[in-house]
Amino acid sequence: MVRFVHAADLHLDAAFGGVDASDERVAAALQRSTLDALDAVVATCIDRGAEFLVIAGDLHNRADRSLRAELSFQRAMRRLDAAGIGAYVALGNHDPADGWSAGLDLPPSVVVFSHREVERREVLRDGELRCAVYGRSFPRRVVTDNLARGFARRPEDPLAVAVLHANVGQRPGWDNYAPCSVEDLRAAGMDYWALGHVHVPGPISERPPVVYSGSTQGLDPSEEGPRGCYLVEVDGSGARLEFVDTAAVLWRRIVVDVGSASNIEGVRDAAAAACETVRRASSGRPVVARVELGGRSPVHAELRRPGVIADLTADLRDAQLAAEP
Repeated sequence: MVRFVHAADLHLDAAFGGVDASDERVAAALQRSTLDALDAVVATCIDRGAEFLVIAGDLHNRADRSLRAELSFQRAMRRLDAAGIGAYVALGNHDPADGWSAGLDLPPSVVVFSHREVERREVLRDGELRCAVYGRSFPRRVVTDNLARGFARRPEDPLAVAVLHANVGQRPGWDNYAPCSVEDLRAAGMDYWALGHVHVPGPISERPPVVYSGSTQGLDPSEEGPRGCYLVEVDGSGARLEFVDTAAVLWRRIVVDVGSASNIEGVRDAAAAACETVRRASSGRPVVARVELGGRSPVHAELRRPGVIADLTADLRDAQLAAEP
């Protein structure tokens, strides 16, 4: 059995849209969130005894890497290396090989897969071959070739893990980069496919296990729900997955029924109560909540008056920012 962590779509140092981050605490939490999620991935590797980490593309948010992100990644990889844990990285459409990099030195235990061909690396323990990890990076942002067809397991591999950034099955809502089918992946003979590109976590095939780990941190209000990585155990009989939540900031959409509210104060109290419910369920993490008012109420006419919604929102923000988290 081999144990490793599968992560993807970290989008380090991403800029956040769709939210008013004029408050310094909100801006700081968002700016740190992707880097904090990386730290959580590394901690999972160390605390849970992973033999290695795989990152299936979009480690960085843009082709010309942020130096802040590269420095954070360098520190993270040094922590893994000190713990005797290797890392295998395939580049994706956001951080292709033709982008700019500061060229910081990474430990020799960190492998960034070739963009020219599928590359095979061996995971050894006491000189014994434990597992082979296969991967290929994007040479440029837009890749329309079926990269999966270049993967082929060698017969001497006791276990084989493949790492790829791709749209499997032409999933709607995601750019059709490195398009392929589950049948293409199955033909490669791997024991586990670690995928990136789709930000929603979950397996799409059991035999062989084909899994999107999803993004480690939600990047905008549409990305609510679980965000993290998978702790994976693979042997000849299959894979066991444990999802580990790594999000440093949560996104939530709250629908508040104000049908029973007879005045604006009732609307404010209902919205505040809904925010408190979300806060209690956040495990101490800050939440960016989008509040939607619904239902039929006589207060509707008051809410339509110029400036009322803006003032109500400002009052709700002030009250929520005074609380912790």
